[in-house]
Amino acid sequence: MNGKNEDPVRPELSLIIPARGAEAFLESSLAKAMTAFTELDCPFEIIVVPNAGPEESRSTEERALALAAQSDGRIRVVPHRGAPGKGAAVATGVAAARGDLLFFADADFHNGTEFFRFALSELRAGADFVTGNRRRNESVFDIPVRLIGLAYRRHRIGLLFNRCVRLLFPIQTLDTQAGEKAFTRSFGERAFGLELCPGFFFDIELFLFCRENRCVWREVPIGVELHYERSTVNVMRDAVQALKWLTRIWWQYHRGHYRL
Repeated sequence: MNGKNEDPVRPELSLIIPARGAEAFLESSLAKAMTAFTELDCPFEIIVVPNAGPEESRSTEERALALAAQSDGRIRVVPHRGAPGKGAAVATGVAAARGDLLFFADADFHNGTEFFRFALSELRAGADFVTGNRRRNESVFDIPVRLIGLAYRRHRIGLLFNRCVRLLFPIQTLDTQAGEKAFTRSFGERAFGLELCPGFFFDIELFLFCRENRCVWREVPIGVELHYERSTVNVMRDAVQALKWLTRIWWQYHRGHYRL
């Protein structure tokens, strides 16, 4: 499903935005994305992938379709109808993308837009896979005083999770879960073809695929812009899911699943 007046020029860049419960801020996020990618000065498309569960409202999808209809054709809406989850939604976006270089970002754009410029430079320089890292010394957090406690708790939980990941897998980064990543079409098609986890932990699979197949990985600093207390994270629920998926990914990794 596309916006009207679809651009006949094949895009070089595709931005995939998995969107769940994002109707309240989707318009402002798409405006930021349009501005950021227009400044990159090459043909692009933005693919919104609504991924509500079967019992959830499809208001995000309806909002995305309305915004796409008002656009210049560079915004497309590709609903995900399979198992709900961010990883599955991104995979749907990868399959629909027409660009040679693919990006994905969280729908609330809480990591800003500078990543896209840095990532594009790294991809053009020969990288296969570029990731953002919120824990680099150069990263800057933009947080009001009232949310400092929330940000600190998330930061500590993230560090604990990352330590577990690095104990289990030969992954070096301090931030596997940053919401912005980029890769070549070849990398995306091959990596998501092996994806097991439909949820948040698919990022770990991307790092393992990259390592096992000797792809070129680069990392750039990204910041955090946190101005409200929205989150899809539930600590107890996600702790159970983390145990389940880390165990399954570990088992499949040692069986050579991610090596082509």
